[in-house]
Amino acid sequence: MSPDAFHVMRLGLTGKVHTFAMDLKKAHPDVVFTSGLRMRADQARAMAQNISRAGIAWVEKTYVNSLAKRTIVAWLKAHPQYKTVDAVAIGLSDLMDTMTNDDLSALSKHFSGEAVDIQPVGGLSGVLLKQTIKSLCRKHGLKFIPREGGLERWHVQACAIRTSPASTRASRGDEQQRSLRRCMRPTWRTLSASWQSR
Repeated sequence: MSPDAFHVMRLGLTGKVHTFAMDLKKAHPDVVFTSGLRMRADQARAMAQNISRAGIAWVEKTYVNSLAKRTIVAWLKAHPQYKTVDAVAIGLSDLMDTMTNDDLSALSKHFSGEAVDIQPVGGLSGVLLKQTIKSLCRKHGLKFIPREGGLERWHVQACAIRTSPASTRASRGDEQQRSLRRCMRPTWRTLSASWQSR
């Protein structure tokens, strides 16, 4: 096994996200992956670090609506005295221990190994790396999120494919394609905005 393959393997990624990471490492050997599969304590600490910088608003802006998200936001609002990264991380970890695996999967795809974080890079190297990330995301049907809750975080994750019942007029395949396009839409908006800002 090559060093690059071993590095990606250690992330605990699954499916298309694992293939994406392998392809990205081949194209950019110096790329740094900062996070892959996470346990509850890992996710709690990662969230606590961002909350310490951007507050509760970071959670509200970053995560889609789910029972886990609502529970976390309610807990943070009920415990404003917890301000340090360690205190928030411990509190969130204890809270996540009360949640089911399904609840956590709805919160973050890091729990299933279907998400990977990449160290942002500046300058021309960063522009080229980001172009490759976007290209590979389109190739593998993944979603690239360059900012989370106002903070620069290069995050790639699997798209959730929703299917409709057989009784609907649209076929299952058509519905999956529409769901995938909806998932990819933010990537195109981000790409357009990045070119307009130059």
